[in-house]
Amino acid sequence: MAEMLKREFDLLALVVRMDTRSGVAVRCSLEGHEGGEKEVVTEWSWPPEALGLPDSLSGAGRRGRGRGPRDQRFELPDELLQGLRAWMEQEDHVGRTLWLHLAPPKGYLAALPWERLLQPAIGAPVLRLPDFYQRPPRETPRTLSVALCGSAPLAKGAFGLSHHLAKLAAVYADAPRESRRIHLFTDRAHHGEVSELAGAKADELGATLVAHDPEGAARYDIPDATSRVVDPGGRLVNPWLLWMRDALRGESVDVVHLVGHGYLWGERGALAFAGSPWHEDDPRWARFVGAEELLAFSTQVGAWSIGMSSPPKNVSRVGMRLLADRLADLRPGPVLLHELRADPELSAMQAAVDFLYAPGPGRPPASDALSLWCQPYRVRTEVGASSVEGGEAWIAGGEAKEKRIFPSMSPSESGEALEDVYATSKDVPGWVAASERYVEQSVLQVAKQAEAGSLPSDFDPSALEGLIGRLKRAVADGASGSDEGGEGGSGSESRSASGSRGDADRESAGNGEGEGGGRAEGKNASDDAETSPGDREATADERPSDAADDAASPRDGRRA
Repeated sequence: MAEMLKREFDLLALVVRMDTRSGVAVRCSLEGHEGGEKEVVTEWSWPPEALGLPDSLSGAGRRGRGRGPRDQRFELPDELLQGLRAWMEQEDHVGRTLWLHLAPPKGYLAALPWERLLQPAIGAPVLRLPDFYQRPPRETPRTLSVALCGSAPLAKGAFGLSHHLAKLAAVYADAPRESRRIHLFTDRAHHGEVSELAGAKADELGATLVAHDPEGAARYDIPDATSRVVDPGGRLVNPWLLWMRDALRGESVDVVHLVGHGYLWGERGALAFAGSPWHEDDPRWARFVGAEELLAFSTQVGAWSIGMSSPPKNVSRVGMRLLADRLADLRPGPVLLHELRADPELSAMQAAVDFLYAPGPGRPPASDALSLWCQPYRVRTEVGASSVEGGEAWIAGGEAKEKRIFPSMSPSESGEALEDVYATSKDVPGWVAASERYVEQSVLQVAKQAEAGSLPSDFDPSALEGLIGRLKRAVADGASGSDEGGEGGSGSESRSASGSRGDADRESAGNGEGEGGGRAEGKNASDDAETSPGDREATADERPSDAADDAASPRDGRRA
């Protein structure tokens, strides 16, 4: 599907893949597109060791298990950098975005810090090209709601967590939206500082800040310590994710942004969390969350975008990069990886927020501190490029592609009922947004199978079309019976808010007719009734033990 995107938008792309046909080599090609026609400008090939790629990621770290190779060993050949710079400096290409496409088979290519190696050499924005197309996500156009979470487990080392959370909150508070609401989640040791921020800075920042009390996580079991990263099949078992989901009390968020250390187990990336937000006294072990569990969490809270910030002394940047790449493969919607070490003043992060959450296409940031996966329709018309501003051509091309899989599906028929719900609301109930994210992921999975020619012979697209249409209509009917207006709130929290809605409004957003639909959609979204967004209050006391009992193995952790 990446090939369709390149043609539709006439992208300038650096395509990189591992070639195993005769030995192992890293093959790079610079591709230009004009009028839908591809031109291979030049090609290169090197052995993996020329880029610093090891034979094994897990055995390459000098600093201990779970860390992987250090960034100092990675490099790009001068021939590649000089060739790209010469091409980007041509008059017709000045101001263009270079799209990085890591094509299968990837091998360990996602472990490299591509932006750090490429961007300073070419002086232009570098964006990651997803291997699928996606329409603009259905979202509330006036409000940006963010779940911002940070954890610094004792086993991994401190990094000024409260300071970084405060600066990131200020960045999101300046997002180009009419209303911004930031939910802050951290451990008990940092909650006091974060709570003071919520009380003192909200008016200054012009946003609603809600600092959630980690006491709400006390009822969740702390997972057993282990060095493994085991994703529990689309379910939530980590107490941090359970706490955040339940603390939102049925509200949806647009963005989930996580701050913390990365971890590498074998060839899989993960994030390291303290054992619990409420109780952390283990200096030897952290607990890990992988891509599938983060995917389930983002779906259940309705998030269409995921961000991560790597701390200055990240234990495993390689692990975090692999995690971000995996998330970008698994889910539609933007994925952002941000390096705090390379962006201490967060100017690049602010540019990324302005770009991603603006009401229309924009100019992407040019920074070696950012790795950003997004669809080309987000980029406005560029100098020397023939892509259409606003993505009209892309949407038309995407619909044509979609018609091959769903011949009779019309966006207006399947989604018209929900348009008014989103267009007229400052926010929508969590179960409504969760159902939307679930449908997006389901369509993406079918589209990938169709692209690969692996759909079952008896696959009936009309049956899926009908199911999606009925699902959307049911969600719209349920949402119309609940009160979606106003600002959202939470349970135990410190807040400074103008226009925050009260308990009655919060209950109306998660109960009544809306809750009935929420339970159905939440279960579909997670394939797990116990963690359904609509069932949050009803099963809160039962969920921790149920989740632990149902997990395939003890929760993830590691020895320092």
